[in-house]
Amino acid sequence: MKSLNTIIGNLKELTIHQLAEHLNCEKIDTEEDFIKKKQEKDNKCYIWGGNNGKISIPSECADTLKEYLEKVRLYMYIPLMINGNKYELNFMRFFIEDNRIHCILSCPQFDRCIGTYVNENGICYPHTPDSEKGQLKNIISVTETHFGMNNYCYNPNIENIKFQKNDKGNYIVEDGNEYLKSYAERLANEFIDFVKINEEYSGKYSEGAE
Repeated sequence: MKSLNTIIGNLKELTIHQLAEHLNCEKIDTEEDFIKKKQEKDNKCYIWGGNNGKISIPSECADTLKEYLEKVRLYMYIPLMINGNKYELNFMRFFIEDNRIHCILSCPQFDRCIGTYVNENGICYPHTPDSEKGQLKNIISVTETHFGMNNYCYNPNIENIKFQKNDKGNYIVEDGNEYLKSYAERLANEFIDFVKINEEYSGKYSEGAE
């Protein structure tokens, strides 16, 4: 589990570098300072790359405290803030099936969050783990006009992070850093498109714009 954490952690740092460069983001050091940026309406991009992923899950999910802590760290994400809108790049994918919430680790998912948490006003997970390529504008429209909500999750068109176990039982990626760099670049590009479309269309449907 620790080796998988290292892979996701390295991918996260590579992706942050790509996002900061292409969106000209200002890096924020603490979560407290990042939250304060919600008040800014200056068209600037703020990114927090801190030690996030410390969500609360029942301790009975892990056999030992060490294993529990390693599992918790797998829930890493990268948050951006633009004009008070928070966008999150998650390294796990949640979806609803048979009235149950499922999670696929090492499978990216994006979300837009107006508030503190994406599920603050209701569960926003999609009903499929599959790519939702080409559906983003429709998702924004339906979320705002039909459900009267501003938060939702979106499954990007990118494959799961590929890794395998070696002879020692540790997780590895076949081509190491080269694979992670390539994946980070593709992932960042998908997320940048997601953010740009949201900034262009968010709010237009609820305001009656075409």
